[in-house]
Amino acid sequence: MDTRAKITHLLNRLGLGANEQEIDALMPYGADGAARKLINYEHTPDRFPVDPTELVLHDRDANVSLEPHRYALWWILRMAATQRPLEEKMTLFWHNHFAVSGAKVEFGPAMLDYLNILRKHAVGNFSELTYEISRSPAMLHWLDAEISHKTHPNENFGRELMELFTLGIGNYTEKDVKEVSRCFTTWGVRYPYYELGKMPERDKVMKMSDADMPMIAFTECPYLADTGPKTVLGVTRRFDDKSMIQFLCENPITAKRLMKKLWAFMAYENPEDKVVDHLANKFVASKLEMKPVLAEMVSMPEFWSDRAVGTMIKSPVSFTIGAMRQFKVGEHFLGMRAQGATYETPLNAQLVGQLYGAFTLLHNQGLAPLFPPDVSGWRWGSAWVGASAMLERQRIANYLYNGTKQGRISSKWIRPLNEAAKGKDSEWLVDRVCETMTITLPKAQKDALVESMKKKGVDVALKDPKAKTPPALIVQPLIRVLAASPEYQLC
Repeated sequence: MDTRAKITHLLNRLGLGANEQEIDALMPYGADGAARKLINYEHTPDRFPVDPTELVLHDRDANVSLEPHRYALWWILRMAATQRPLEEKMTLFWHNHFAVSGAKVEFGPAMLDYLNILRKHAVGNFSELTYEISRSPAMLHWLDAEISHKTHPNENFGRELMELFTLGIGNYTEKDVKEVSRCFTTWGVRYPYYELGKMPERDKVMKMSDADMPMIAFTECPYLADTGPKTVLGVTRRFDDKSMIQFLCENPITAKRLMKKLWAFMAYENPEDKVVDHLANKFVASKLEMKPVLAEMVSMPEFWSDRAVGTMIKSPVSFTIGAMRQFKVGEHFLGMRAQGATYETPLNAQLVGQLYGAFTLLHNQGLAPLFPPDVSGWRWGSAWVGASAMLERQRIANYLYNGTKQGRISSKWIRPLNEAAKGKDSEWLVDRVCETMTITLPKAQKDALVESMKKKGVDVALKDPKAKTPPALIVQPLIRVLAASPEYQLC
C-alpha cells in the first residue's frame, strides 16, 4: 500500500470515512504521523461552533423542542463538520457499548449529557468512563437505577453492568448480580429545568444556559447506602459504587471482551486470539487507557492485512456521514448558520429540515443516533446491507442534491465542479466523482459508465460553452449508481 492508500484506510477506520480534503491534509505527515494526529486529536482545535440550544429553539415562535431527536440532529451536524473524526467515531463506539435510547429517556437534555460524557472520555480511561456514564441521568432512567435503596436494591443496572459493560454473560452468577446491585442504592436524579415551575419554556432554557446550569443532574443520598461487605466473583470487600465499577473494569475477562469488540469495530470481526490477547495486555498495562490501545492497534500488521483493508461493510454512519463529508455538506450547513449566531439564535428551519433528512436516511438504514434498538446496541456488520437499507443508500444522491435558498446541500462541492468540468469529457467526470467518493472501480465497470455517459451526450455538453445543463446535474445519476456499487459499500 502506498501512503495515500494507508491514510485512506486510517480515515475509514479511525474516522467517519475517507474524503479528499482530509487525505490531502494528512499526506505531509505520512501514515504514521497521520495515525498520531488522528489519535491525539486534542491538539486539533475543536472549531465546531453550534451550541445544542440552537437546535432546541424555534425560529418563528417562543416554543422550544427538548425531545431527544433535536439533540440527535446536533450530533449529526457535528459529525458532518468535525475536524476531529476519531472523537466522534469513538463516541459512536461507546454509544453502542453503553447503549441508551431516547425512546425511553425522552428528555433530550439527559441524552445530551450522556452523549457529552461519552465524547469527554472517548479515548480516555475506561473505568472513569464507565463510572461517569453509569451515573448519568439518562443511564439511571434507562436501567431504572434511580429507583433503588438498601432494603430493596434494583438489580437491572447491576446485571447490565456485568453482562454488557464489563464481563459479558456467563462470567458471573445471580448471587453476584444481587451483591453488585447493593453498591448503587444511593443514586438519583434531579430536574432543575422543571423546578423552575411555570416560567415560559424559552425563558427556562435561556436562564439555564446563561447560568451554565444543567437541566437534569445526578444526585446522591448517602443515607440510602448499603455499607456492608459484598462478595462478588469470590472477593469480599466493603465495595461502594466506584470501587465496584473499578473492580469489574479491571477484570481480565473485561479486557479481552472489550478489546475483541473494539477490534471488530475498527478492523474486522472475529479476530484471532493472539490479536485480542495482545491488545488486552496493552489495555491492562496502560491502566485501562484507550489512547495507547488505539496507537498499538494501528501499529499491528493485522490492521493492515488483506483481511482488514477494504473489507468492512460500512455502517449507516460511515456511509451517510461519510458521503456528507466527501461532498462538503458540513461546510454548507455551517454556512447556512446566521452570521454572529450564538446559543440564543435558532438554526434556520431549512437547515433543521435538512438535518432531519439525514436522520431519516440513518434511521431507514437501521441506525438512528441516540435511538439504539435495545440495551445491547446495534448488530454490526452484514446486517447493514439488507434490501431496504440498500434502497435507502441509493437515495443519498437525491439527498445531496436537495435544494435550499442557499443552494443545494452539496453546493460547496458542486460549484467548483461546474468550473473545473468545462471542456472536459465523460472519463474525466467519472474519475472526478470516484476520487470524491474515494472508490476505485474495476476497468470494465468504469469503461461502461464512461460509454453510457457519452451516449447521453455528456461529452458534447461539457465542451459546449452554451450548454444549459451544468456538469454537476449531469453527475447526479452517476452518484446514485456509484452509491449502490459493491465498492462503495466497503471501506
